[in-house]
Amino acid sequence: MCEMSNRNPLHRSIELANGADAQPPTIDLDPNRYKLVDQSDEKTSSGVPSLKNCRELTVRSPVSFNSANIFKGNVSLTNKSPETRALPPGEYTDCTKEL
Repeated sequence: MCEMSNRNPLHRSIELANGADAQPPTIDLDPNRYKLVDQSDEKTSSGVPSLKNCRELTVRSPVSFNSANIFKGNVSLTNKSPETRALPPGEYTDCTKEL
């Protein structure tokens, strides 16, 4: 699981909860929707998803997450709408999901 740290308001970091030897996932977020901190904060206002066993996460277009989202393996999320759509709670394992 990854946890967002806000200890220093000028420096935000993600800490891996499964130890120093854990490999962080490759995360590819839509640069038009997640470029600014405010945009990312808005998409995770219902909680940060678990990336504990995630190898790769790709997100295209606006998708909001919650703490009940669990990503494992390689996951790709696409929203063809310009409006933000919420990803339903659940486990997403080695899949492509269109909202």
